[in-house]
Amino acid sequence: FVYGTLMTGESRHGLLIPGGIETKRPACTAGTLFDLGEYPGLVLAGGERQTVYGELIRFSRLPDILPRLDEEEGSEYRRELLQPISNGRPAPIAWAYVLQAVPSAARVIESGDWRTR
Repeated sequence: FVYGTLMTGESRHGLLIPGGIETKRPACTAGTLFDLGEYPGLVLAGGERQTVYGELIRFSRLPDILPRLDEEEGSEYRRELLQPISNGRPAPIAWAYVLQAVPSAARVIESGDWRTR
């Protein structure tokens, strides 16, 4: 589940291409989306909970890109399993990068949508 710069048309989407993208579909999850400047951060628990919008992507070669994505996301994020919603129904369990700690200057993206911030 991607919700920011890894989504289609965003600045880091190209990092996903080597994973062999099979399908993409709109999806969402419960949490809080924060604006960190050039990218967002998702927090799943605590604080204001809202609907966070993104894409659910299925890969043919996910193991080929996970180490690179882990490196790119760095220690600011942890890869966590969550169950997004797509088309109003629970979707398959998916990996997402979740913010470890919210910086004091971060602001909530009220719409829950990085693209409409």
